[in-house]
Amino acid sequence: MSDTNAFDIAEKTDVLLKTAFGFPSTDETKAWYEETAIPFNSYVSGEDILIDEIPSIPDFDTNGTVKTATDIGLTSSDFSNYSDSGSKSSCSIVDDSTGVVRRFQHIILDEVPQLSDDYLSWHKLNSAGSNVIKDAFQFNYKQYTSNGNVINPYQYVVNTEDTVSKTSKLPTGSAGGNWFIDINSGVLFFPDFGNLANSTDNDFKISSSNKPVLTIYVYVGDKGIANFTAEGSSFDNNADLSLNADLSVSGDLETTGTITTTNVITPQLSATSIYQFD
Repeated sequence: MSDTNAFDIAEKTDVLLKTAFGFPSTDETKAWYEETAIPFNSYVSGEDILIDEIPSIPDFDTNGTVKTATDIGLTSSDFSNYSDSGSKSSCSIVDDSTGVVRRFQHIILDEVPQLSDDYLSWHKLNSAGSNVIKDAFQFNYKQYTSNGNVINPYQYVVNTEDTVSKTSKLPTGSAGGNWFIDINSGVLFFPDFGNLANSTDNDFKISSSNKPVLTIYVYVGDKGIANFTAEGSSFDNNADLSLNADLSVSGDLETTGTITTTNVITPQLSATSIYQFD
């Protein structure tokens, strides 16, 4: 394919492929494995890091915590068949037993503003302007097998307001407008919305009066490296902890191992082993 004056599809694909394979983009005439002139850097922003461990088998229905719509800046009208009492399995908002994952059931989405055409993208903002379905999980995350059956503990489901009571799921593929969910940003996107608009099934014709309804799982634990804490962490009792900097402690420091450092600045130090201070 000949080059054009535009940033064309071939160039975009080349950049994305090289990034996916862990190589930089310096020359579009080079194959990905030839991009070795400079090192590839794939940084992660510290503020976006999910700190807490995400459970492989989340417990929502037995030891989960039910949240009300007002707890998170929403209203009951933001859900289809809203519930915050009775069986947890039917409640609209439940945090798992660890408090790390939140399950939304039948949350009604709103159209993203400033679109080129109506109804292409949908999200859900609360009263503080925060998108409550961001930081979601892909449906196959933590997938496992039980008794020969594949289990997806974080399986999301897309309905419409007209189909949720019928438990009819929005079709995938071309019949469903090739929808997919940007799980990081929390956006339901229809690249080919016209397919839905021309559907013979009126229940799936999304509009302002028949909005998408989503069941989805999102991360609500600590986020950002600034929120990381070693509190409650355990260390190998048979291993030394070596530091190459000052250790400043605002509370008690308790250890059963050896402390070797150049400076200890702390109001109290209590230990049952060897102190070696230079």
